[in-house]
Amino acid sequence: MNLIGSFGFCIFVSVLTIAQCQVIESMYGKQMEIDCQTAHLGIRETVRNSMCRVYDRIVDLKPIPGYRFVLPVASVKRCDGYCTTGLSCEPIETRMTEVYVDLKPWYGRRKIRQCAAVKVEEHVRCW
Repeated sequence: MNLIGSFGFCIFVSVLTIAQCQVIESMYGKQMEIDCQTAHLGIRETVRNSMCRVYDRIVDLKPIPGYRFVLPVASVKRCDGYCTTGLSCEPIETRMTEVYVDLKPWYGRRKIRQCAAVKVEEHVRCW
């Protein structure tokens, strides 16, 4: 992308960000009052959807020195969410899983394709 194209893209992203911030501000700027019975049902749903449990999360992969992975990230199961004890949401059971990547040297070209299986911790159960 040339310099003018890059500058134009930055302006576009900035305007989009400002517009999004104004939408968010206007959404939270006004407080809506609703009856407690309706709110209670909504609160239960919010709590249920936010509890500590296993979710799909993107994690960075740590390559071998002198190499890079393509893709440098992977989607694995990780604990996240609200913990009722007030502590952080932690795994109580984990396992190792393999993700497969292309292995590329940082410098130079290799004509032979190299692949790697990377072991990543995955969470099974949370507390």
